[in-house]
Amino acid sequence: MRITHPYGPGAQDEDVCSLRDIRLVDLTKADVYRWWDGVQRCYPEAKTVNQQAYKRLRAACAEAVERGMLATNPVAIPKAGSKIETKEKYLPTDGEIGAILAQVPARYRVLTSLVLHHGVRIGEAIALEVADVEVIPRPVPFLPRVTVTIRQNAQRITDGGGTHMLLQSPKTKAGNRTVPIMAADVPYFLDHLARFTPAEPTVIRQQIKGTHSTRTLRLLTVTASGHMVMDTSYRSVLSRAKERAGVHPGINPHTGRNWLITRLAEQGAHLKEIGKLLGQDDMETIYEVYMKVRAGRTDELMDRVSQSLGGGS
Repeated sequence: MRITHPYGPGAQDEDVCSLRDIRLVDLTKADVYRWWDGVQRCYPEAKTVNQQAYKRLRAACAEAVERGMLATNPVAIPKAGSKIETKEKYLPTDGEIGAILAQVPARYRVLTSLVLHHGVRIGEAIALEVADVEVIPRPVPFLPRVTVTIRQNAQRITDGGGTHMLLQSPKTKAGNRTVPIMAADVPYFLDHLARFTPAEPTVIRQQIKGTHSTRTLRLLTVTASGHMVMDTSYRSVLSRAKERAGVHPGINPHTGRNWLITRLAEQGAHLKEIGKLLGQDDMETIYEVYMKVRAGRTDELMDRVSQSLGGGS
């Protein structure tokens, strides 16, 4: 998406979009540097995604060299491929997420559950339709099972028509997935479906394979006036809920991915299983960026070792 169909801040930037109309055989190192400088300028906080785009461009050109289409690989920016020193993100506790869910307005509780408990990206959660939720009945006294199917993403765009949310395909192929909802959060979904699903469909803008159009659909979460939720508006809702809950200010929609990946790893899930649930096909990113060590986890592990040796707890 950074190379041929950039979105967000770089969607209209001449440098970021400069590779679109250049034939592969005409690509030069100067072209690549121009693109890379634009990407860094427009997406300064997305260093990992920027580097992934660079690596894919380099790999594509390496294949072109192998096939005799290029004499040398023009994608050769030493600093672009070097290891990124990421800022350590805060890992929320179970109690903090529970406190936020208790304080967030009921209309946005499912959205909050999706991003903080299920690792769904905020754009994916905003883009969910009612039809994407499946409720599977089970015999009394068991609660139904609930799953959500991720098949699209909403991205905030600023263009000639102002700022709006644009529906797009998931960022990667791995983004298409089905996420089982934890039993503890199933009541939120049942309540939401009964109280907050819109009676009338919403008209949204979408971009499919570069073509812009409008579409009518029933979104899972809408504002009180029936419009698609802006990511910025939801962040404000979450910020107020955090303040009321008295939790760490470093919690944001993205830290839910850290929490879930860490919890899944603690339960013995391997990287590919985690990647499938999170819609993340880059195993290195899961390991290096998202996976954390929960506070007190090392104590638990050493207690288990002690118990295996016959020691007390």
